[in-house]
Amino acid sequence: MREVVFIKQNKERWLSYEQHTSDPDELAQRFVNLVDDIGYARTHYPFSETVVYLNNLASNIYLSIYKARKREPNWFRRYFLEDIPLTIYRQRKVLLFASVFFILLYLIGIFIAQKDPNFIRAVLSDEYVNMTRENIDKGKPFGVYDEQHPFSMFVQIAWNNIRVALTTFSSFAYLLFYGLYYCIMSLFGQQPLAGWLAGCIIAVPLCYWLLRVYTRYRFRRDPASLYPLLHTELEEAVKDNDKGAYMPVTERYTPPELSVRIWRNVRITYFSFLLGLLCMAGALLILFYNGVMVGTFHQMFIAHGFGIKWIFVVMIHGTLELFSIAVAGACGIMLGNALLFPGTFKRITALRKAAVDAVKIMSVVILMLLVAAVFESYVTRYEDMPLPLSVVILLVCAGFIVLYFYLLPREVQRRRRTEDQRVRDEFLKIP
Repeated sequence: MREVVFIKQNKERWLSYEQHTSDPDELAQRFVNLVDDIGYARTHYPFSETVVYLNNLASNIYLSIYKARKREPNWFRRYFLEDIPLTIYRQRKVLLFASVFFILLYLIGIFIAQKDPNFIRAVLSDEYVNMTRENIDKGKPFGVYDEQHPFSMFVQIAWNNIRVALTTFSSFAYLLFYGLYYCIMSLFGQQPLAGWLAGCIIAVPLCYWLLRVYTRYRFRRDPASLYPLLHTELEEAVKDNDKGAYMPVTERYTPPELSVRIWRNVRITYFSFLLGLLCMAGALLILFYNGVMVGTFHQMFIAHGFGIKWIFVVMIHGTLELFSIAVAGACGIMLGNALLFPGTFKRITALRKAAVDAVKIMSVVILMLLVAAVFESYVTRYEDMPLPLSVVILLVCAGFIVLYFYLLPREVQRRRRTEDQRVRDEFLKIP
């Protein structure tokens, strides 16, 4: 029907919908009717003011239904026992990769330090190695953990661990700013071995320039080959075609304008690729450094006959702390993976989804690091504690990791799948 007839038939009903009602059934019925009207109007009058009016009317009713919704009383429990485990289950492959990668580097650190004792000093610094040897000579190999007041040590360790975790998570920013710093220091000869970091920063504008030259060359040789990159322009052409005013891309823009628009889309695509690559490279780089450092640290005590005792003393806090660093690295890899491989989503949509999942997991990482800092400040200092107590603490920490990051996500996913199947079966029973 014509738009005038459509408006005349529904005008009175729409005007009545502008009047507020507190009846929930009436609100639901109004919303359903408006959705039907919007669908009909969008189909037959897509560029009419009627669609805008109906959208505004439907949005007001939607807000009146949901704006006063009370928060669930058990939202805290639901967040930590359902939402985060489901997120962990979705990202389980990335978390497994980061954990295995960290353990592999830990073993590599032990192997290299065993073959080359000087490697320990290169990683841990001469000052720290000399201090540890002095403590071993005094009969207190782990005396570094009781040199400070427990509370001040807790604040310092908690801040350092959270900083490392957040740096691993936002590894691209870390690579950018520290790369610029080392690049500047290299110019003055103070950091001659940091050229690889400077190269990461220099590679970005270099790739930008090379891609720009290549795009212009390709446009001059075969302009039609770059038309698929004009996503926005093709959408505009489709809209114009619906209006009956279709115009080919070659006539819509002059060659210089078309070149600029093509380069804009190419730049966004390839810069997204480079940012994703740097995100993953930064996270893997930080995991590499921390994994090798922990393996070297352990080998230093193995060489003096304290390898087993290191496990029952240092791993009291190290179990949660090291696993948290690996999980933070997995969160950084998730961001890079979303930019590199967005799948069927737009890159910005895939990045947004990955960022939400990463922030959820990082909230648990922060809590784990705080607990690890408490153990390191108040428990690890007692290196002569009974062995059964050390074993109990280790088992509790390891059990929490297995329960929360492996068993609970699978159980929550199983319950969710069972509930979905039950709802589907009930729906199919409806005649």
